[in-house]
Amino acid sequence: MQHKLTILFFTLAFVFQPFMALAEDEGFVLDATEECIRMNRMHAAVKFLSYPVEYSPRNQVRHAILLCKTSMCVSPADAQVLTGWIEYADSVLTGLKTDGEDVKNLEISLLNEAANVYSSLSRTDAVLSVMERLRPLCTDIAWQDRAWPAEAFLAYGVELIRKGQFQEAVSVLEDVAGHKLKHDLRGICQVMPYLSISYKLTGRTQDAACMMERILSALDSDASRQGLVQTPSSFEIYFPEDMFMDMGALMANICGQECNGVLYDFILTIPNLKKDINLDVMAYADTSSDVKFKETLKLSRYAGSTSYKSLSESAYEEVMDSVRVQDIARSHRYSWKDVQSSLKRNELAVEFIMVPGDEPFYAALAVRRGCKVPALIRLCKIEDISALARKGPELYKNGAGVVYKHIWKPIEPYLKNVRTVFYVTRGALGKINMDAVDIPGEGRLMSEKYSMNLLSSTASLMERDGDFNYRKPDEWYSALLFGGLDYYPDIDEWHDAGWYGRFLRSRNPDFMLDRADYSIEDLLTAVPADTSRAGVSFLRHTEDEVKAIADVLPSYAPILRTGLQGIEEEFRLWYPRIKIMHFATHAFYFDEEKVYENGRLAGEDMSYINTKTESAMKRCGLLMSGAGNTVMGRKPDGVLDGIVFGEDIAVRDFRDVDLVVLSACNTASGDDEGSSIYGLQRAFKMSGARTIVMSLWNVNDEATSMMMKTFYTCLMSGDSKREAFHRAVMAVRENYHQPYYWAPFIMMD
Repeated sequence: MQHKLTILFFTLAFVFQPFMALAEDEGFVLDATEECIRMNRMHAAVKFLSYPVEYSPRNQVRHAILLCKTSMCVSPADAQVLTGWIEYADSVLTGLKTDGEDVKNLEISLLNEAANVYSSLSRTDAVLSVMERLRPLCTDIAWQDRAWPAEAFLAYGVELIRKGQFQEAVSVLEDVAGHKLKHDLRGICQVMPYLSISYKLTGRTQDAACMMERILSALDSDASRQGLVQTPSSFEIYFPEDMFMDMGALMANICGQECNGVLYDFILTIPNLKKDINLDVMAYADTSSDVKFKETLKLSRYAGSTSYKSLSESAYEEVMDSVRVQDIARSHRYSWKDVQSSLKRNELAVEFIMVPGDEPFYAALAVRRGCKVPALIRLCKIEDISALARKGPELYKNGAGVVYKHIWKPIEPYLKNVRTVFYVTRGALGKINMDAVDIPGEGRLMSEKYSMNLLSSTASLMERDGDFNYRKPDEWYSALLFGGLDYYPDIDEWHDAGWYGRFLRSRNPDFMLDRADYSIEDLLTAVPADTSRAGVSFLRHTEDEVKAIADVLPSYAPILRTGLQGIEEEFRLWYPRIKIMHFATHAFYFDEEKVYENGRLAGEDMSYINTKTESAMKRCGLLMSGAGNTVMGRKPDGVLDGIVFGEDIAVRDFRDVDLVVLSACNTASGDDEGSSIYGLQRAFKMSGARTIVMSLWNVNDEATSMMMKTFYTCLMSGDSKREAFHRAVMAVRENYHQPYYWAPFIMMD
């Protein structure tokens, strides 16, 4: 617990300056810095190192070592500046040795960082000179030991590659990889590009596949434990999933088909780890008799971005120290062979991936029954798809045949005799409706030739036998429907409704602390509010929409929330056995560039946010009743503001929810640079919801209302979710011929 209290103390110390006098303990500052580095909080480590402290000679060397380590992560372009620090620290070391002090470990650490810096500057002679000094010092240190100078040997391995000594490079780099797997899993990503090249050039591509297996097993084991003992925001920093995904894609691209199967396992396992661990914690809380654990879990999850966040997260880490983690932890490893065995003969599973490099490109991993290994198919440059996705509805006016040419044409050999396609998108591909893509020369859409099934992961195919039957449910369930919301209610009536909902209608409400301070400029847009679900104006068709849906779902005892009944407090309440959640309202998503122009989002300081998920979850959300008053600055005390952020959704427990329908504008929007779209869809998936219907652009109010009524009618007539969705889209298409009206919605399982 000491290291956790240290970090918490320093976090508070930066806020409350009078306490900073305590930071004059040089050892305390450096210990805290090392803990930040261990947790990958490099920016915090830099702050600690920049605080003016008078260091002893020994700690001057230690300070220089830590400065090199953090700077090479935060600002590697400044490596030249670090050479001065290295030379100064080395001179201090010489003085300490002259005085008879034992500085062997310090010297190894300094030379380790020096080799890393010199290698980044391509100073070959300097790297070799460092190695001449290091080797005699390391005679009693094996690569399995934490103190072994892995960065120096990595730099040496790179120099061996430059010299063409590939066999020697493999030997050295395998030792570095072994060290990283045992002591520094994030650091494995630095090693593998060089080791993969060496494997390729020595013809040892099967060894590359074996190494990928070792890496994935280590990642699964480490993440499955660390994700439990750390809070979600800490684990997000500790476990950079996109970096591991890029590493796997790069290795397979370099070393060939021997690695394709393991790469598919990477794609199945890594993006699901955070969600699966989150569900593990919730499942444990269901059965645990530890009241303190349950209360602390709820506090840590619901504190959001309030001033209580640091304290609540520290409390969570403390209570996890007393929990038997082995009772919760499990393997989250998935195998492509399990996906293959779940496929029928006329079905194809495709995981799209992004392969990094000088010109990053999309590729497809395709699996069918009977194949010996997944096929890795190169597609097109990532920028090509990003440019197409930015066109929005304009892309589909001419059938979007260019998308077929880039994405599906190269996959055609694997589509022979296929009727059903299960696919998972990455990056900007997630902003394209593949159902609406025209097949050139055939005069029909992809969804008219194939049954197209967008998934969050093809791992879900292993559970598809458990699809819910809406017409004949085996138990009693309910539906929660929001529509016809009053965004500008009377202030007094809103106040009374909020207090009534908060304190009288729930014995145990799950309320998070309110913190939004939005201004009108942030949420109102220029899109005409009478034709689309953008802006914060009343949506006249949404009330008819949810009432018509309620009429279709009488057996589900629908909970209808319209007008002032649709306040945020009603969303915070949890009703039992909800199977369907339908939101006919406004939604929002802000590009990161807009938010970080001045470091603030609508009054909230965003400069301290340093993870992709945490940032994205603050820039998307849904608007409930009262939200219009909030953005106009007219929110009374004692009520929630009507703005439900992505981060509010992600911490909820929606494991029983089979269907979430986001009948609003741009609900599929989000950051698309990573392994998935970081927006509302990720928030609902993190909460455990199974299927999500969402939109790619500003939708028409009337056409959307028609589609939703048709969808639920078909669903209750016995169609599967996918069949009902397809029929609803076709019904809108018959009445509204332009793709703008019928192509915005997508369904993801």
